[in-house]
Amino acid sequence: MIEYKAYLILGKALKVYPDSPYWYSQGDVFTDEPGGSILIKRLRGAFFESEQAAEAHGLELCRQWIDQIEKT
Repeated sequence: MIEYKAYLILGKALKVYPDSPYWYSQGDVFTDEPGGSILIKRLRGAFFESEQAAEAHGLELCRQWIDQIEKT
């Protein structure tokens, strides 16, 4: 989990199914509060052949979502 602006973000790579060679990306956005963090958004992304690529994409999804909500 890393800090991005006023949030904590986590990029995940999840197997499409147990024996699959493919991964899908997921990004989780949390509040960064002194009393603890709360999940505020879960973003599901694309499919990848690499676990590392899926994790990186999950983080990018989080960054894009945060940037978009800060524009409004």
